[in-house]
Amino acid sequence: MTHHKQQVIEFLRSFETGDPKPLSYINPDRYIQHNLNLGAGLAALEARLKSRLKGSVKANTVREFEDGELVFTHTEFNFSGNSRIAFDIFPFEDGRSSSIGTICRKQPPSRARAVIP
Repeated sequence: MTHHKQQVIEFLRSFETGDPKPLSYINPDRYIQHNLNLGAGLAALEARLKSRLKGSVKANTVREFEDGELVFTHTEFNFSGNSRIAFDIFPFEDGRSSSIGTICRKQPPSRARAVIP
């Protein structure tokens, strides 16, 4: 697994663990928040992470892809019983992510998964 993909997975997992270290993978001077449910800037994201009750979030990154300086992920989240599917795009510049583009939707009640032998 590449360094950028590992950083992204650690960042997504931090919603579950509360670990603030992955915030250091984000460039605070160039960070753009695309989630309209959060305030602007890295401080708003940090406040959201700190506000989560321990054990209230589960994060499972199902797929991650990398193309040059972009990392794309598909993650299943459970926020206190509220299941969501998220697709994120993390562009990297100078070794740090500069923004996070997220599409997050309610998980359908049932879904079929392809079984790969």
